[in-house]
Amino acid sequence: AAAAAPAAPAVAIAPAPGEWDELVTMVLSADSHLGCLGLPPTTPPELVRQRYRQLAVRLHPDKERHKPRAAEAFARIKQAYDALQC
Repeated sequence: AAAAAPAAPAVAIAPAPGEWDELVTMVLSADSHLGCLGLPPTTPPELVRQRYRQLAVRLHPDKERHKPRAAEAFARIKQAYDALQC
């Protein structure tokens, strides 16, 4: 039997206080596209898409207008996802 692919890390839609800042710091400080999405190098494409969607919902600047780095973090995950689409 084939081993199941690991699930993408979950992103809480309503995170605990301080979690949003940690998420943005992870995205903006990553040195790779997969790292920007918080994923290991061996992540299959379907999980990359799932993780991108989770992060896009959580970091969208329209939802987080009062957060100064929301637009920058959203642009970074979009750039990472676009680069990973082959």
